[in-house]
Amino acid sequence: MIHQRCSNSNCNSSSSTKNNNNLNDELVILVIGACTLDRSLVVPSYPTEDSKVRATAYHEGGGGNASNTAAALAKLSSSSSSYSSSIVMNLLGGTYGRNVRVKILSKVGSDPIGYQLRSELEQTGVDVSFLIHQTQATSSHTTILVSSEDTTRTCIHCPGTCGELTTLEEEISSLDDIFRNVIWVHFDTRHTDFSLALAKEAVRRSIPNISVDIEKDRGPTMAELINLATICFISATHLHSLVERTTKYDTSVVHENNWDSSTTMDKDNLTIIIKATMLCHHFCYQVGQFHKEVIVTDGENGSFHVKHYRTTATAGNSSSGIIKSTYDATEHTVTLYEAKEVIATSSERVSERLEKIPESEAKRTIYQIHCAGALRNIHVVDTTGAGDCFIAGFILSSMLLNKAAEIHKNDISGKNGSVSIEDLSLMIGSWVAGKKIGGLGTRASLPSGIDLDREVGASSITDLVTLRDALKKIVV
Repeated sequence: MIHQRCSNSNCNSSSSTKNNNNLNDELVILVIGACTLDRSLVVPSYPTEDSKVRATAYHEGGGGNASNTAAALAKLSSSSSSYSSSIVMNLLGGTYGRNVRVKILSKVGSDPIGYQLRSELEQTGVDVSFLIHQTQATSSHTTILVSSEDTTRTCIHCPGTCGELTTLEEEISSLDDIFRNVIWVHFDTRHTDFSLALAKEAVRRSIPNISVDIEKDRGPTMAELINLATICFISATHLHSLVERTTKYDTSVVHENNWDSSTTMDKDNLTIIIKATMLCHHFCYQVGQFHKEVIVTDGENGSFHVKHYRTTATAGNSSSGIIKSTYDATEHTVTLYEAKEVIATSSERVSERLEKIPESEAKRTIYQIHCAGALRNIHVVDTTGAGDCFIAGFILSSMLLNKAAEIHKNDISGKNGSVSIEDLSLMIGSWVAGKKIGGLGTRASLPSGIDLDREVGASSITDLVTLRDALKKIVV
């Protein structure tokens, strides 16, 4: 079996040559997963059986979860002539003077679609040096029907014949080249066996950030991949099944009489918080990952971020929580208590206490929960790829903010007060996803750093606190 990286003239990349300069001054994000062609057709409503309908709009361009995330990352962070340097991105990154480079690792065919996908990514600023072309094979493509009646979409995927990435020995010439300067690796769980092998290598190399976009159950290999990740992204649609499948807890019932009347957050949002906290707790005590972060996206309802805060060795039940919800499972009971802080709005940080029984494992654990809304006044055209773009906004801002905090010894807020890295990252993720939704296809309306400057009024932004306050005006 022969695999082709850049032996064709179409693979010659001026951006790849440029990206090879000053490699030690770069922060690299490596994205691994699907790369496909999307053909989007807008119809007034979904066709009925044996009917004929006329599309009102058509768009063709790159798609696939990992490819979408890589493109959004590259455009948002690029300092090329097409997307001149962003004041906000510089503010997030501090003064350490490094550029961000985005690399994609995926497989496409050696057909015209494969080279079209390469060209589009390259033009957006993605390093395509490790986009592999399978010889004598076709690329995958997806037909997407977008209903203008209810702004939903249905995807019909054709996998092509290029197949998945397989073993490291067959596909990759040099792991050192792949991981050079990488500080964040993101997987969409496609090419699952290969992704697991690469995740293990990332752990071996002490890559600080390993994130996974969890869409559907891909078997035991995906479960291993999730366990290796430091950050898990999941939509609210798939959260319920993931919690039950992963933790074995029954989460099907929420007792409404346990909700405190003083809490203004929507009950559905609190249900998401509880389930995400249960998932985080499982990672802490069953997998031993107390650094694990769980991020849940819920469309127009915004996003939620859960991570372990601290644990005390106090055993037994607590009755001081404002909210109490109990779920009975086959082997044990999980009880969640909301912290004494009353949730004022859906955009403020919340803490939750969760205790696990039996007593031998009982611990009082504090989880920090951050929430952000969606972009205000969104004109919804096509939701395809919105989650992928949210992930890009979160990854870039979180990476830059944490690097700035490392350089400046955690003092990154300026003189006007403190700001949460999680809150800022969620809001920027919501902004990127909201802007993407305004265009047909995944890439047509991807925003740049300059677009973010214009939205927040960058000329008046002096530090991260003023940036947060500006974002709050455009993200509900």
